[in-house]
Amino acid sequence: SSGNRDDVILDGGDTPMGEIVAIHASDVVIAHLTVQNAYNHPIHIYPLGNESVTGVVLHDLVVRDPGQQAIKANANTQPISSAAGFVDDVTVGCS
Repeated sequence: SSGNRDDVILDGGDTPMGEIVAIHASDVVIAHLTVQNAYNHPIHIYPLGNESVTGVVLHDLVVRDPGQQAIKANANTQPISSAAGFVDDVTVGCS
């Protein structure tokens, strides 16, 4: 609530849990936050099924010490039907 990204720190501690923040829904806003020490990706955006994920906003973030990609977005690689969900219209700003 302070609006200061140093006040809230999500630290994965390099434990093998993959990502720290996983986004599977559209129109999600993550702001004023520090995410660090992820085993894989501190922030990972991907659909769980055929529904696409759009309109995600990542604002005023510190992403520190990722194990792989700092912010990763990808389509669902195992679709329920023949049409896979995708990720589009993501904004990363002031980070």
